[in-house]
Amino acid sequence: FLIARGLSPDMTQYAILGIGSFILLLVCLLSNFVTKKFIIRGIQKFIKKSKNNWDDILLENEVFNSLSTLVPLIFIHYLSVPILSDFPSMVPFVHITVKVLLVLVIASFLVKALKALEEVSTRIPSFKDKPIMSYVQIANMMIYVVAAILVFATILDKDPLALLGALGALTAVLMLIFKDTILGLVASIQISSHDMVRVGDWVSMPQYGTDGDVLEITLNTVKIQNWDKTISTIPTYAF
Repeated sequence: FLIARGLSPDMTQYAILGIGSFILLLVCLLSNFVTKKFIIRGIQKFIKKSKNNWDDILLENEVFNSLSTLVPLIFIHYLSVPILSDFPSMVPFVHITVKVLLVLVIASFLVKALKALEEVSTRIPSFKDKPIMSYVQIANMMIYVVAAILVFATILDKDPLALLGALGALTAVLMLIFKDTILGLVASIQISSHDMVRVGDWVSMPQYGTDGDVLEITLNTVKIQNWDKTISTIPTYAF
């Protein structure tokens, strides 16, 4: 049709690319709208009608909102092949970009879910004095590391396990860089398993000039409010 209207074959290819991209954009916007309007909102209505309070925290942290991006990405992945039929060299680039975005979206969903889980735990009496934040930070770190490995493996077109094996050679460097984090991780596990320190306990550590109540226990630090209302931050491994 376009060639019959006087366009050259080269211009026709670019015109088809532009039309196809515009249609794909409309499909993505429509799918995102439908997902948010019906699926996400349906989940939100179901949660609001639920008698449980913990699932309301999922709504407050917008855990499900990031999932609405998955549907447009799936459309882009499959529809890019016919749209780019005249430009096949661009298809791998689009697919790599989509895969990277999928990894980031799923990682964002998991991080928000863990944040909601942390808030839920603070409302349960038996978990209020436990260092839940430390475990959430550990889980977040693992999510970020796995996501970074998957992203680099996708971009470099390598097996993630092979890439992880290559990083094993950098273990000594990584241990040096993350020394405090590793020490904090071990300390948090010891503090929790042996029930050594809880939020609300009164501790005294003269070597750090600290004497007061424990406010917060995280992966790397313990926050203490001294008797004079000042706040001290002590490394977790110091305990």
